[in-house]
Amino acid sequence: MTKRQRFIELAKGLIWMLAGCLSVVFFRFAPGWVEQLSVVCLFRKVTGFYCPGCGTVRALEALALNDFWSAFYYNPFLFVVVIPCMVYLCIVYLVRGIFGKWMLSTFSSPMVAIGGIAGIWVLRNLFPLGLKL
Repeated sequence: MTKRQRFIELAKGLIWMLAGCLSVVFFRFAPGWVEQLSVVCLFRKVTGFYCPGCGTVRALEALALNDFWSAFYYNPFLFVVVIPCMVYLCIVYLVRGIFGKWMLSTFSSPMVAIGGIAGIWVLRNLFPLGLKL
């Protein structure tokens, strides 16, 4: 790996880390006006089913306030797929950038992402876990 490629990989890892930290800080200090931005899910309103993103804003607000159980009930997709993928990608990019070794990124495959989203979507509608929507 060239120095430029290592720098780009390191920058990607730092950007993923920064995005995760900034989202928590954002929802920690702006929960009042963020709730006004929340819109009703059009898919839920038309079909009556949950989409993978239903409850995400409320889940992030609860997560920022350290209310993990409420965050999980609002949107378990965050804990099962999104957060683990973000942590994994941070590790992959940082290892690539710091050590210059190529690590295979399983989550970079579109089929893995589509399969994960579809699986959570089906499970979420079969077992709603008492979602507070």
